[in-house]
Amino acid sequence: MPRTDTRFLIVIILMVPFCLLSQTIDYLSKGNDFYRQGDYANAINYYQKAIKNNENPALSWFNLGNAFYQKKNPQKTISCYEIALTEAPEFARCWVNLG
Repeated sequence: MPRTDTRFLIVIILMVPFCLLSQTIDYLSKGNDFYRQGDYANAINYYQKAIKNNENPALSWFNLGNAFYQKKNPQKTISCYEIALTEAPEFARCWVNLG
C-alpha cells in the first residue's frame, strides 16, 4: 500500500507544472477569443495576464498592441510592439505594423 501511495504522489507532483502551464495558455487563448469577438477591453485584460505569466511574451505583447490599436490608442500600440520586438527582434509582423 505505501508503494502505491508514493507512486500516486509522484504522479501528482509531476502533473502540477502542466496544470500551471495550461492555465497560462488559457490567458492568451481567451484574449484571442475576446479579440475575435470584438471585445477589446477583455482581450487587453487577458493579454496582460498572459504577459504577467510570461506566456509567449512576444506574441502576447504583439496581440496586446493590436487590441490597443482597435481601441484607438496609438501610443500604447507602438509601445507594445516595441516591447514585443525586444522579446523577438525577428518578429516580422511587428515591424510591418510599426510601418
